[in-house]
Amino acid sequence: MTTTLRLSAVEPKAVQLGDDPLWDAAKVRAYLSWSERSLRRAMSCGRFPKAIRLTGRALRWRRSTIMEWISERERESGH
Repeated sequence: MTTTLRLSAVEPKAVQLGDDPLWDAAKVRAYLSWSERSLRRAMSCGRFPKAIRLTGRALRWRRSTIMEWISERERESGH
């Protein structure tokens, strides 16, 4: 009898690395209330922090990087 292991196609939303988890695109989009298209556009224009490429398709951002990017936007807008 052969046992087949099925791995879930669902990736975790955040990978914990100490106090600075890695967020996938879905988590980033949800946090920013952005569509997939908005995120891709910001990335392609260089207006968004560069992602960490874990594998060919798996992109992640450190939570601290996203928070700092938001803080920079706030400072630029005078808040």
